[in-house]
This record gives sequence, C-alpha cells and structure tokens, in this order.
Amino acid sequence: LWAPYYDQADFLEKAALQLGSEHYIDVYSALRRHAAEEIYYRTDHHWTTLGAWYGYLAWAESLGRRGDLYGKN
Repeated sequence: LWAPYYDQADFLEKAALQLGSEHYIDVYSALRRHAAEEIYYRTDHHWTTLGAWYGYLAWAESLGRRGDLYGKN
C-alpha cells in the first residue's frame, strides 16, 4: 500500500484560484526560488529565520510594500 500522490503545487494553484488574490499570498513560489538555501530546518518542516524572511517578503509584496527596507539581519 502506498499513500495517494499529492501534488502540493497543483493544490495551492487551485486554492489561489478559489480564494482570489486578496486572500492568497504565494509564499510557495517565493520559497521555491530559494530551494537551494537553508530555508527549512533539517529535522522538521518549519522555516528557518531565512525562510521566514522570504515568506515575509512575499507577504509584504502582496500588500504592495517593500519588505526589504529593514534588511535581512
């Protein structure tokens, strides 16, 4: 027995279409652009501080704001 295949990107795309841009922030794409970096802790699914930074930038961008005014550190 195997678990059913789950396409997270497809699921998120469908959710975005249903919710509309006012209620959906595409953090997935922002994090995928930085997949080679350590954006998740190795022992679990939580974002590192760097991953949270990229999530914050996606959130700020969705509001039409510049999130990078404060710097990464």
